[in-house]
Amino acid sequence: MLIHLFVHLNLKLIKTLIIEDEAWTAKKLAHQLGQINPAIEVVNTFDTVEDSVKYLTDNQSVDLIFMDIHLADGTSFDIFRQVEVNAPVVFTTAYDQYMVDAFQHHSIDYILKPTKKEALEQSLKKYNRWYNAPDMSNYATLLQWDSAIKKVYKERFLVQAGKKLLPISVKDMAYFYADAKFVMVALKNGREYIVNHTLAELEQLIDPVQFYRINRKAIVNIDAVKSLQMGKNYKWMLHLEPVPDFKVPIPTDKLTDFKEWVS
Repeated sequence: MLIHLFVHLNLKLIKTLIIEDEAWTAKKLAHQLGQINPAIEVVNTFDTVEDSVKYLTDNQSVDLIFMDIHLADGTSFDIFRQVEVNAPVVFTTAYDQYMVDAFQHHSIDYILKPTKKEALEQSLKKYNRWYNAPDMSNYATLLQWDSAIKKVYKERFLVQAGKKLLPISVKDMAYFYADAKFVMVALKNGREYIVNHTLAELEQLIDPVQFYRINRKAIVNIDAVKSLQMGKNYKWMLHLEPVPDFKVPIPTDKLTDFKEWVS
């Protein structure tokens, strides 16, 4: 729908690649970019040097790349050693010591994490100015197309209460969890109901800024997070409100991602 809309309005999409080893950060970045400029089309996301090199070897039609420096199998500078990168690059990283190296690799900007919307706006302005892309102001008329351009997340669900179906606002939901054969939703007032969706389906239906799939059993609302506590064997546990009747461990490979989401 987005592509058809821009073709119809004779506007240019900005094909964008995100190279980032933290899934939540990549998802958040894509979300922020879409809010700033609906012409941004994230064509792919990679978390390793190897996959990025494979893609760029065969695809040089990317207009813009957002690139973290520390990846799962090396640094992003390893990409430049293996393949020619023709697109301008915006580096996003938690470290400031690589700034000089970054600007030797076709970089137009260097943003320190956590990425702020204002910093991304400045980076896109540089891109527009230096690479003759349409200015973001050209898209002001697209505000009326907001629901067609951006992904719209569900604001309420029908939940099962005995023989009844009740409409419940997402704002009232604390967390979802898998229980035997059912997926349950716990409300902020402590009540619980059956939801006729799998957790995987819910991940696609609810706003990832507000909800996080913490493990295979649960998806939590950021408003329900009360604390993180280190338990036995240095494993982190999540404490929620209302208090569930099951433990909520944070997988080690999601800990950094989760902390950034919460903050």
